[in-house]
Amino acid sequence: MGEKVASAKQDFERFVTWLHLPEAQATPEARRLANLVVANFAELVLTSRQRNQRSIHLVRHVRMSLAQTPDGLPDIRPEIDNDTRQWIRLQRLTLGPFRGFRTPESFDLQKRIILVHGPNGSGKTSFCEGLEYALLGVVEEAGTRRIGAQAYLANLHAGRFERPVLRAADRQGRQVSVVADANSYRFCFIEKNRIDAFSRIAARPPAQRTELIATLFGMDDFNEFVSHFNETIDQQLTLTPIKQFDLTNRRNALAVDQATINSEAEGLSELIKREAEIAGAYSAGMTYTGLKTLIGSAETPGPLQELENTLNKVPPAMIGLTRRGLLDAFETVRSISDELAGIEDELEARSRQVSFRDLYTAVLALQPTEDERCPACDTPLTGPLHVMVNPYEKALAGLDELRELGELQEKREAVQSQVPM
Repeated sequence: MGEKVASAKQDFERFVTWLHLPEAQATPEARRLANLVVANFAELVLTSRQRNQRSIHLVRHVRMSLAQTPDGLPDIRPEIDNDTRQWIRLQRLTLGPFRGFRTPESFDLQKRIILVHGPNGSGKTSFCEGLEYALLGVVEEAGTRRIGAQAYLANLHAGRFERPVLRAADRQGRQVSVVADANSYRFCFIEKNRIDAFSRIAARPPAQRTELIATLFGMDDFNEFVSHFNETIDQQLTLTPIKQFDLTNRRNALAVDQATINSEAEGLSELIKREAEIAGAYSAGMTYTGLKTLIGSAETPGPLQELENTLNKVPPAMIGLTRRGLLDAFETVRSISDELAGIEDELEARSRQVSFRDLYTAVLALQPTEDERCPACDTPLTGPLHVMVNPYEKALAGLDELRELGELQEKREAVQSQVPM
């Protein structure tokens, strides 16, 4: 049990070390909680997720110590750098007595690829377990069967076993002895039974696949520890109604904000696409930025703004003209022009009667000489026989109408004089 706890803690400390790296982008709260787990690892590793045991223990420590726990990297053993080892290539393995080898046997390991073959019982498994023991100091199969190393590794005929001797070459080409170290070399060696189990990973459910991957790389103790955390500790965090209400509102707001953030990327992509379509419709190869530059804005005026500025910068001291004044003058001219057009239309209609004016004047001129008779038919104006209409009275009425025509002509002249020159 002690070896399993030590292995799980060592792997968890590696995880915590990674969690404090900048590329992990972990929040201070996540680092603080991980540091709290490291500080209480011995207690937490003995709990499981059954009946929320681990959550209950973890919440107790959270209430007592989380606020005081720093979020910096705790004082743990740093991860071992395999590049500091003395050797770079294996050269020779000597076995015996060890499992199937009664007397010492030497194996050359200097080739890049080495194949071991032979009939059943020839020692293939013993060779692999000897290499495993020389590198790691343990044999996975012995631990799985819960058999002590002295009994599992001993040769039956010799009744004992000798520690395998593994030699390697260092960077200078010198031969050195390899010292077993499970922490340094466990990822360099995969026991055969792990491979057999891993080969059937596709037929397993997701949870078992995770376990197989962890077992393949010798991290089953770490996987067992982390898998016993509960999905949430909300049930153990008994809050007052006010704080529970506040927490619920904050979580709901956070969910809405997260959804907004997730949709922003899609909206921005659609906006960029739409901008490209607008720019492409104006001119092939035109970018939206180039189109905005061409149109112009308040910050970066374009040709339209330059023309507008030019119109507004006509020197008022020289001609007394502004854009507003020009628009007002145009509106005045348009209004007077409409009024003048109406008068001219009415005058045109009345001017067709100008010939009657001469006629009426001539009739009235005859009145002193033909005062009692009609100048046209010589019919008496009064008496038993007289004209139906007095021509002189009709001429006076006609001249009154022609007087209105004259007044319209005078009014037209007055309006024309109001047009600005």
